[in-house]
Amino acid sequence: MVFNKIKREIKTFVCFWVLVIFSPFLITSFIVTSLWHRLWIRLLANRYGHKYEFCHRNTIRTLMDTFRNQGIFNFVVKVQGEIRPDAIRIKFQENVIEKKDKQGNACYPKMKLKLTTCWGNYAWIKNSSFNIDDHLVFAPPSFRGRMISETNIQDYLSNIVSKYLPADVPQWQMFVIPVMQPSGQKSQNVASTSKEQFSDSQNQYYYILLRIHHLLLDEENLCVKDLLCLVDEKNPSASIQNLDPKHHKNSLIDIVEPLVHIPKLYNTILACIVNRWNEFRYCFDPVLTENQSGNKNNNAENALQLIAVLVIISVTVIQKFYKGFHAVQDNLLIRTKYFQRVLKEECAKRNLSWEMISNAMAVTQVIRDIAKFWAWITLTFALTFPYKCLVELIAVIQFVSNGKPTRKSTFFSIFFEYIPLTTAAFKEGFYVFYSIYSAPMLIFQELFQRNKFCNIHSLQKVSLCGRKVISWSDKINIKELEHFQNQSHHEEIEIILAAISSSLHDFFTKINKNVAPPQQIDIGFTSINDQHLTGPSPINSDKTGMICLSLPLQNNNFNGNPVIRNQKLKKIRNVIEKLHETQLPNYILSKYNRQYDLFTNAIPKVVMRIFINYLSRKYPLIVTQVIDSNQHETEDAELKTLWGDKRFKGSHIRLAIVADALLSSNHGSISKGFKRHIDSIITDIK
Repeated sequence: MVFNKIKREIKTFVCFWVLVIFSPFLITSFIVTSLWHRLWIRLLANRYGHKYEFCHRNTIRTLMDTFRNQGIFNFVVKVQGEIRPDAIRIKFQENVIEKKDKQGNACYPKMKLKLTTCWGNYAWIKNSSFNIDDHLVFAPPSFRGRMISETNIQDYLSNIVSKYLPADVPQWQMFVIPVMQPSGQKSQNVASTSKEQFSDSQNQYYYILLRIHHLLLDEENLCVKDLLCLVDEKNPSASIQNLDPKHHKNSLIDIVEPLVHIPKLYNTILACIVNRWNEFRYCFDPVLTENQSGNKNNNAENALQLIAVLVIISVTVIQKFYKGFHAVQDNLLIRTKYFQRVLKEECAKRNLSWEMISNAMAVTQVIRDIAKFWAWITLTFALTFPYKCLVELIAVIQFVSNGKPTRKSTFFSIFFEYIPLTTAAFKEGFYVFYSIYSAPMLIFQELFQRNKFCNIHSLQKVSLCGRKVISWSDKINIKELEHFQNQSHHEEIEIILAAISSSLHDFFTKINKNVAPPQQIDIGFTSINDQHLTGPSPINSDKTGMICLSLPLQNNNFNGNPVIRNQKLKKIRNVIEKLHETQLPNYILSKYNRQYDLFTNAIPKVVMRIFINYLSRKYPLIVTQVIDSNQHETEDAELKTLWGDKRFKGSHIRLAIVADALLSSNHGSISKGFKRHIDSIITDIK
């Protein structure tokens, strides 16, 4: 045990100093790569700007895009009501395609532009032809000779998703799909509904499938809610900022402990500095001070006032220039002129001139000021020192009798307030430093050190085609999960991961019965709030990090034995608890990379693509948890389409699968077995 700890510390030390040694090269690579990318985009814009509008962001999604993997997002929404093609087309045209901002410009102009590549970079083709009928598709009511219903809707959607979007049209499509009702009566045939209107029915519904390229979501700052024409009637101004994070506590993804004492110490010190600065300005700023006659005193009469005025002008100029830096055009000459203008304005306010400086710095005036200053210090110290000592003594007596001093202006009270806070802040600072110190070793161990229990499996060997298929599980009642959670003290995410583990075990058993499933499988895990999907927040504003975990694959053959079930759930809990020790660097790096594109701007594209291919092979599965923002609210959001139909929203969850088309024959076993395994876990406590 001691030898392993020593070995771990040596490895941590070596990895940290290797990073320190290579950090200048990484910083240089970041500067050179990002500047080269900007320069290359400008060269292309100067050469082809009359035809193309180039994309400036350089993201991991962009690097992963190929002809076989187009980078298309697929959103499926179930809507209650009857299909009305004319109403849908008109509302979509008005509220998406032709929507204008306050200045009269199109809100989403790139929805009408074709997407192409030019010298390895994405670009929008200007003056592209656009026809909404190429994108808004009303599907026929039958598929392969059968009416579309809940029994074959997943096959039909997979058939659409598996096809590439045409390259000669803007990269998005929306399908409106009728579904035969359980009573046997299908939705109204879209071919026969031209201008006739129908009343809503509680028993009729249809599906909307939205296919859209990720660049449209990134560059247009699009909300999926706007594209699906959803509106919240009960709370139209709902925003993700109104959510309370404590309602969505998740032990798997909440691995970053928020800093408490360092921000508190910073805010306290900052408040003291601001107060002292305001007092300093009130005493010495000519704009704020008044002379004996009551008029503004705009002249520095001595050397001390001159120095104070120079300090005030310097700080004020820096503050104003910083505030207006991004508002000014990105040009060095224009920003230099802006700085000069701010400097002249502040000097003019305080009547700063060479004549005033020479008068204030006269020899006789300086000698007189120095004498006055030392006389003031001597008298002040002699008269106030006994009183200060008495006040400090009273503060000490109050602390002994009451446990804390009541006079806030004494040095003892400041010491009493700041020392515990400073000590706690230093402890947090040491935690942050050790996390940074151990981060290189943890990242190296996670990415390049092989787990002996994670054997190479079929998902790492298969050559993918890039086309996608989808499926989803049956409904799982959240109340049943919560009831089991309260009775067994296991979190919801532990139950879900246990069911996913068993479903993957069935999947590997099905695809190759002669080979035993791996004991563990490396997967990625992240989360997203549903406000980024059907809420008012753009999907590209979600900046949640990602963690990597080794999920143990286990079969849920409990045979009605709760002891075996609890042991398997405890194994999942142990995996989650271990993540808090090892996954903090991965989570923070992935989070900030999504915000600032750190890796794609620091590493050349060729090297980055090789690294992405390696990660895709190591982590072939990504699990994304969609957090319901209204799950704990007393009243669910009432989401409707702009043409009057309601979106289905219930107190249940599903497991949705998006897989490569080469796995289409077997991937359905994961979604089909998910509910069965959930039921086997919670069956005896229902």
